[in-house]
This record gives sequence, C-alpha cells and structure tokens, in this order.
Amino acid sequence: LNRLCVCRTPVAMSAKSFVCGCGAQLKNLHAVKEHSEVTGHTDFSESTEVHVTMKCTTCGKPCDTKEEQELHSKRNPGHDDFQALESGDVSLGQAGAGAEESASKAPQINAELLQQLQDMGFPKIRAEKALVKCGGTTLETAIDWLGEHGDDMDIDEPWEVPPEAVVPKAPLTEEEKKAKAKELQAQLKAKRDAQAEIERKKELDLDKKRREFGKSAQQILEDRRKQEVMQQEYERKKAKEEEARAKARVMEELRKDRLERGLGAKDEAERKQKEEEQKRIQEMRAEFKELFLAIKAAHEGQCKVAAETMCVYMNNILKNPTEEKYRRIKLANAAFQTRVGGLTGGIALLEKAGFANTGEFLETQTPDLVRLQAAVTELQVQLLYL
Repeated sequence: LNRLCVCRTPVAMSAKSFVCGCGAQLKNLHAVKEHSEVTGHTDFSESTEVHVTMKCTTCGKPCDTKEEQELHSKRNPGHDDFQALESGDVSLGQAGAGAEESASKAPQINAELLQQLQDMGFPKIRAEKALVKCGGTTLETAIDWLGEHGDDMDIDEPWEVPPEAVVPKAPLTEEEKKAKAKELQAQLKAKRDAQAEIERKKELDLDKKRREFGKSAQQILEDRRKQEVMQQEYERKKAKEEEARAKARVMEELRKDRLERGLGAKDEAERKQKEEEQKRIQEMRAEFKELFLAIKAAHEGQCKVAAETMCVYMNNILKNPTEEKYRRIKLANAAFQTRVGGLTGGIALLEKAGFANTGEFLETQTPDLVRLQAAVTELQVQLLYL
C-alpha cells in the first residue's frame, strides 16, 4: 500500500487499490479476501486508481466505498453529505463515527503459549492470529492452524485491534474450590430468598386485591338489593295511592248518591271519623319511626333483630288480644334484654305502643289495637331498608 505523506497542508488519505474482474474496487488485501470468499471470484489485479476514504460531514463516520456511504445514509436519515477524510482527521473520524473498531474489545490470548510459539520461530503476528483463530486452547492446535494457513494472503497483515496477552490464572486449590462453591451456594440462596420474597409480596398484593374486589362486589350487591327494596316500596306505595284514589272516587259517588237520597249527614260524620283515625295512625307511625331510627343510630348491628322481636310481641297481641300471657313481657328475661331491653330506646318504643313498666314486667291490660298495628306497620316498613 502507498505510504501516507506527512504534509503541512491536509491531503486526502489514499492507498493502492485492487480491482476485481466484476468491476468492484477493493482497498486492500483483506478486502480482496472477503470479496473472494463471498463471490467466489479469483480474477484480481492492482489498480492505479487512488482509493479515497470519505467521511460523513454530519457525524464524521468514515466510509471506504460508495456502498458504505449509501448504507450509512439509509441508516441515518439526513447524513447524506460526504467529503474526503484528511490525514489530520483520522482520530476525529473514528471518534465521531462511534468507532466500532476502537470501541471493540481486544481479544485475549495466553501469554505463555504466545512466547512458546515465538521461541519456536513463528513471527509474533502469526502466533497471535493462530492463538486467536483456534481459541488459544493448546500449543498443538495453534501449530496445526499455522500449518494450514501459513500461505494465506493476509497472514502477515497487522491487527486493527491487537490482542491482549494475559497470563492464565493458576488452577484453584481444593480449599479455594470449596470456598468458591460455598460462595456460589450462598449467592444462589440469597437470589432464591429474594425471589421468594418478591413472590410473597406479589401474592399478598393479589390477595389484597381479591379481598378489595370481594368487598366491592358485596357492596355492589348490597346497594342493588337496597335499590330493589326501595323500588318495591315505591311501587307498593304508588299502587296503594292509586287504589286509595280509586276508592275515594267510588266513595265520592256513593256520598253524592246518598246526599240525593237524604242520607248524606250520617255518611259525612263517618267520613270525618275515618279521616281523623287515619290522621291519628299517621301521627303514631311518625312517632314510632323516630324512636326506631334512634335505636338504629345507637345499635346499627342489632336494630334488625330488635325490630323483628318487637313485631313478634305485638303481633301476638293483635292475633290473641284476650290472651294474658301475650300481654306481659318479663323484664329480667335474658333473651329480651339481649334483643330489646338492653338497647337504648327499646323499652321506650314498647311503652309508646301501650306497654306499662311495672318494674318487673312490661304489660298492657287493655291493649290499643290501633296503636299496636301502627307500630307493627312502621317497623315492617323500616325493616325493608335494613
């Protein structure tokens, strides 16, 4: 190859090139060999055409051929401008392009085997290549490789990245092997423990998410049930109102008819009496509702059982108003104290329903059936919302 001239003025890097019979221009013997291996071509001759290395003006990447320039532009959009690489820009071009060759790691070879090959008369560069190519396992394999490749065209070409000769490590003693094995086992155990901890935390997170999802699903079902109850109550109330309006229309027609026949005064008195009774019932229900909501506020988890128990007491009287045993509740009864008597406002609601507190019993001698029915009706309505 032509030597580079050292001048004060920058000059383009040039070298004697080679040309293949197919027309491809090659910069050195290494390129000739690669081209031959790829294409199978063997017709090469020296070319008088000066080979100029170009560099990308954007990043400084050196390119030896037109094909390399096109490939670089394709991989890096916008890198389309190239100029001749000047002698002072060699290091700049390598650094700017990322310099794959300078960045590549130098191969390591056995320093002892290298010295033995040199002592046998092999040139250093050939000995280095033999050890690199055959993996540097034994002296015999290196000698065999040199025997097979001694006539290669590029056998004496210098390295782009020279190998690093290192002294092989001495084999471990039995104690060192045991210590190394123990260290590796400890590292493996630590790694397994860390992985187990990660899996444990992951399982805890999954379990937490499952519980949260279960609570959320349960809450959704509970909200849906309450909505259904409220909708049923609304429809029931609406139906009763419609029934009441229809009944009122019929009664109004009857009233008019009776007025025409001179019987209206008695009917009017009966109507007013019923209205007053209904008004009294609504007032009583409002009182019972207020008392029950106070129980619910103080004992939300027990109010349902309390309401059901009080309904049983009062329904027994409504069904059997003359039976004395149903009109008396023993205050010391354990079940009564747990369900009703021990709750704030429980006895007060029964007293409002007509029971009198004698100190030992809650009893009603002459039960007010209308009041008892109003209490039962309101408690049953409140139970629908629990």
